[in-house]
Amino acid sequence: MVSAAYEPEAGYADPNLTVNAYANAARRLGAKIYLDTEVTDLRFAGGKVTGVTTPKQQFDAPLVLNCAGPWGAHVARMADLNAPINACRVQVAFFRRPAGYEAAHPIIADFIHATYFRSETGQLTLVGLIDPGEADAVVNPDNYNENLDTEFLLDAGERLIRRCPPLEASQSTGGYAALYAITPRLASHH
Repeated sequence: MVSAAYEPEAGYADPNLTVNAYANAARRLGAKIYLDTEVTDLRFAGGKVTGVTTPKQQFDAPLVLNCAGPWGAHVARMADLNAPINACRVQVAFFRRPAGYEAAHPIIADFIHATYFRSETGQLTLVGLIDPGEADAVVNPDNYNENLDTEFLLDAGERLIRRCPPLEASQSTGGYAALYAITPRLASHH
């Protein structure tokens, strides 16, 4: 039995472009954004968080949001809060599509082979896993392996070929590991 679903209006939002679009909109509304600035402490007054301390300076703010992603639990502890956020290592691999298959293809979520893939610029296909086990790959966000594991690359390539045999002639162009911030509820639905 073969089953599939097709969503002609499905798409992909590039996370970097999306975050930058939000950041630019916030700046237009007066927000100040400090990149690569570690929060080392929170400032309190009257039982409320009123600002943050960084190695460079202190910032006062009427509203402080914890947008620290994989570092979110660490920042929450500064307010004596327990935020069950884990930094989990995930990997993606890239393959250059072979001659005759250079055109972009749809985004595919293949639950049979527990993989997803989508077109990327430069005639590449990005491949990742739909693997609940990734939620168990908890790492220190300040010290984790950002390189692609060879075993992952080989496995991702095999899964891609099982779903799309014509891509067997694809050339690997590497990949990387990154972090997801995962909560127990998300992990149970991942």
